[in-house]
Amino acid sequence: MKRRLFTLAVLTSIGLQSTALAQENDTIDARRHEAERYLQAVPPKEMFADMAEKMAANVPPPERDKFKQTLTSELNVTAISRAMFEGLVRYFTTDELKALADFYGSPVGKSAMKKFPAQTKLNKPQPSPTAKP
Repeated sequence: MKRRLFTLAVLTSIGLQSTALAQENDTIDARRHEAERYLQAVPPKEMFADMAEKMAANVPPPERDKFKQTLTSELNVTAISRAMFEGLVRYFTTDELKALADFYGSPVGKSAMKKFPAQTKLNKPQPSPTAKP
């Protein structure tokens, strides 16, 4: 019985030390660093250009180029990037930001991101063949 209590005490101590160490590393500066890494892995400017390209697919062909130009030129990417950065730092821990940056910055993460548009199309509701317009 004493051995079990000793083992439990040791494991609890290790767990508390790990939690304390994780909290100690979760500083604003560390979050900022990891948020920057994430935004380098997923650049907002590229994300919005890609979004404009996909949205333009729903615009009549003769108007697509003008639509994309208007959408991207009117977008203040600097302000949006700053807001994204501040939100990341505010709501995510250092470990979470590091994991996101590591994943999206990796070849596997980049490959996965390229597949999202095709996967999203599959989830788009399709009209029923028997539905009346």
